[in-house]
Amino acid sequence: MSSNHSTHNRSSPVDTQPESQFQQIFTIASYVVALLGNGFLLLVFAKDRQLLTPFNVFIINLLVGNVLLVVIEFPLMVLTLYSGQFENWLATDLACTVWLYGYMVVLAGIVGSHTLIALSRVWAVLFPINYRTRHTIPVALLMCLASWLYIHILGGSGLLVDTLLYRRLIRPYRCQVNFGKQAAYFKAAKLVLFSLPELVMFVSFLIIGCNHLARWLKRRRQRSDRRILPQRLTTARRGAGVSHNRSKGLLVLALLTVSVAICWTPNILFFTIKTFVPLPASEAFRVTQHVLVSCQMVLDPLLFVLGLRSLRNGVKKFLLLRHARIATVS
Repeated sequence: MSSNHSTHNRSSPVDTQPESQFQQIFTIASYVVALLGNGFLLLVFAKDRQLLTPFNVFIINLLVGNVLLVVIEFPLMVLTLYSGQFENWLATDLACTVWLYGYMVVLAGIVGSHTLIALSRVWAVLFPINYRTRHTIPVALLMCLASWLYIHILGGSGLLVDTLLYRRLIRPYRCQVNFGKQAAYFKAAKLVLFSLPELVMFVSFLIIGCNHLARWLKRRRQRSDRRILPQRLTTARRGAGVSHNRSKGLLVLALLTVSVAICWTPNILFFTIKTFVPLPASEAFRVTQHVLVSCQMVLDPLLFVLGLRSLRNGVKKFLLLRHARIATVS
């Protein structure tokens, strides 16, 4: 994925151009909303221990990634907007490293968090018994930690080398990676950390969708068979709860897949192609894809609340308790 938060560089994972004031204002506003939304859901999880299920560990992992990116990038965005110097980097080289860390490592971690959610749904649908017996909170935590470690090794190593050896060679100095010195690395990192995970998300949705369709057709044939034995009917009723849980998982994945397709695909597809072929971009497209990418963190908490009844109930419970406490104090 690319982000337009520093000087343009032909095909860096942080492929950037001077920002317009509109982009900065919109991004800052969306980050404020994202911080409130993601932070609120994290507070709900912290207050209600019943919500701490193995699957919800992946949701918490994504929410933490969103909050971390906002905390890293927001102060520097405000500084840039306040100064009006959209083409010049006014902060220190260390601040630039932190800025690039957000858009090269933390953003890749957010993409990886989406991928973990998709893979967990595939696991639950294709291997339900194994999922119920093996998918515990420690296993989910280990998967999240392994994902972040992998991303830091692959995404952070190039940033570290660039910071120590190459970035200061850029003249005039801009907050960007020195792409020419590590071109092969940055191309590979972009494909592995951004393009491939999105492909995995789409394939996961197709796998789960086809699985649900096959099960629906099977149930339909069974209902049309008048010679169904009472025992088979009882078994079908017992499986209704499992089917309902799978449907909830499909809804969450469907909502996330649609939002990713809208918010991320234009950016990822464009810069993936640009990795291999020079591809011009109009100012309108550049601004549009940047705005869409900024919206994903706002949508994530909303989609989880819409897709999971347990989370909706948790939010209602939290709000009711807060209202009751305020009423008691008053």
